[in-house]
Amino acid sequence: MQIPWDIEEFYWEHVKAGKDKKRVKFPVPSLGKFSEPLTLVDVKGRIALWYIPGLLSHEQQVRISLFLNLLK
Repeated sequence: MQIPWDIEEFYWEHVKAGKDKKRVKFPVPSLGKFSEPLTLVDVKGRIALWYIPGLLSHEQQVRISLFLNLLK
């Protein structure tokens, strides 16, 4: 699946610089609901996201969450 903008440009302008707060240049894509593995790429073919359902068990997710909270 493809998003209609450049993920690197999104990072520098929206995330780092805080521009486009209303998401005009970088609209939120309507992706729907997925239960199968998915790769999301930007307009330049760069991978923005991998979705791999069931990769981590619930217990592993809880452990990772607890560990990340300890790092804060």
